[in-house]
Amino acid sequence: MAKTIASQRQGRALQLLFKALLLALFPLALLFGADQFNLTTLPFFSEPVAEIVLKYLPWLCWGWAALLGWQALGQWRRSGGNGPRATGAFVPAELLPLQSQGWKLDSTAVGGDGQIVATSPRGKVYCIVLKGDRGRIVSDGKGIFRQYDNTPQPFAADLIAQTKQRAAQVQRRLGTKKVLPVLAFTEAIVHLDHSFVAGVQVVGMVELRRSLLHLEQAQTSSSPASHGPASPSPASRSSARKGSAQKKSTPE
Repeated sequence: MAKTIASQRQGRALQLLFKALLLALFPLALLFGADQFNLTTLPFFSEPVAEIVLKYLPWLCWGWAALLGWQALGQWRRSGGNGPRATGAFVPAELLPLQSQGWKLDSTAVGGDGQIVATSPRGKVYCIVLKGDRGRIVSDGKGIFRQYDNTPQPFAADLIAQTKQRAAQVQRRLGTKKVLPVLAFTEAIVHLDHSFVAGVQVVGMVELRRSLLHLEQAQTSSSPASHGPASPSPASRSSARKGSAQKKSTPE
């Protein structure tokens, strides 16, 4: 299986951390091995130069090690440490039962975020963007926010617009008529009055599979080919009942 963006970042973080550790230990090894290793035996290293090198080399190594450690921490955070977690290219366990029901799940990673293109047995396509942000997700009907201490805070990026854009890209790539955008939060608590926000289904991981099945049922039932002749509306049925009642009450 190809490495995901998240795993690649974790690998780079571990490499940087290993280099930082070697740089941090090098001055100590040089100090304890000073008796066996003399810089003055090397070319261009006179005794004054060797003293300067031994004086400032540890600080140089430790500063470089600190820089590499900071870079490693940044890579690790971007891959799934503190803050938004990069979900990478994987299929969440919550969606695995769909595969046994005939669903096709294609997982990729876009910008460190997981993206799943789910195709139902009836051919309906859903673009699911996975976000690892934490907190409580609320909405004003037009956008979504993170809520801290009852104060909604906007996201750094417009996640609704991003999800729509991803769905449009999938639609162009597959050449399908419609791709429904779904934004799923793997770590956050989603608390919305309506699950649809500006045309995007916003859910948590617990509700994701149930929401997909509900959307599939709703789209299938609304399709003209999925049912027979149109059933009469409640108003027309009420009028028909009134007409039959009047006929029964009319004397012959």
